[in-house]
Amino acid sequence: MWPLRFPTPAVYVLIIAFAISSCGGDNGPATPGPDPRLPDPDQFVLSIAGGPETTYTEASGAPAIECDPRIDRYFYQVHLYADYTGGGGPNGYDYYFGILFPFRDSVGSYTVHGDSLMASYQPGPRYLAGPLVPTSDGTVVVTRSDDRIQGTFTMTLVDTQQPSTSIAVTGRFDIKSGYSNCP
Repeated sequence: MWPLRFPTPAVYVLIIAFAISSCGGDNGPATPGPDPRLPDPDQFVLSIAGGPETTYTEASGAPAIECDPRIDRYFYQVHLYADYTGGGGPNGYDYYFGILFPFRDSVGSYTVHGDSLMASYQPGPRYLAGPLVPTSDGTVVVTRSDDRIQGTFTMTLVDTQQPSTSIAVTGRFDIKSGYSNCP
């Protein structure tokens, strides 16, 4: 078992803010498919544990409030939410992946232990990567950061309930700035 180090209060605030990003209401079914009004829909591509890549393209959400999937970029963070059930997962989604940059997300490389990059993956159990999780690791390379953010990542995230269990997540993202297009 890895040694626990207790973080400063500022780190707790960052972790809590990262974990509880907010989304709109909870009525109506989700509408699949990208919003046809958008020329470049937001996308996340993930490969879990060396498996095949899965592409998530943000749905429009119209006329429902929830998008499924939902993809956001705000406050130096990028988020993917999928499988909306209104349940106990982040913002009512049962599937979540997010990256929290260290107070900047400009073009360049960021690492978990060198730059304090953090990531969270929640397909049921919760996995984390961050400077306070010694066995986690990861790199994000941002190739564009203006009205859109684009980049690639390779992460090793650790199960919060079973710290000896980790999972590899790789992929890429292409996301416009701001909250999702969900109404």
